[in-house]
Amino acid sequence: MERPGTSHAFEIQIDEREGTTFVLLSGELDMATAPALQEALHAAQHAETSHVIVDLRQLTFLDSFGLRILAAADIAGRDGHVKVSFISGSDSVHRVFEITEMDKRVDWTDAPE
Repeated sequence: MERPGTSHAFEIQIDEREGTTFVLLSGELDMATAPALQEALHAAQHAETSHVIVDLRQLTFLDSFGLRILAAADIAGRDGHVKVSFISGSDSVHRVFEITEMDKRVDWTDAPE
């Protein structure tokens, strides 16, 4: 049951700092919202940046569609596009990476100070 006043709407915020593009995700990343993320990551990986960091700390939900988009960005980064790293999210979000063993394949980084 959802508590009154809570919002799980998916949002993407892009923050560029010192040659790095931060993609901050919040809310629910699922089948309905994954295409927006795919477009944002594609644009980030083809922009004038040296590194893309996807911040998962504010995600409240991640399904297989969202994970597929994140995995595709990681693969593209290994195939010549801009490198992608991830800042780990909540236990429930990180569990999706663990179950699929994606946690062993992607590059994790600490949150910037």
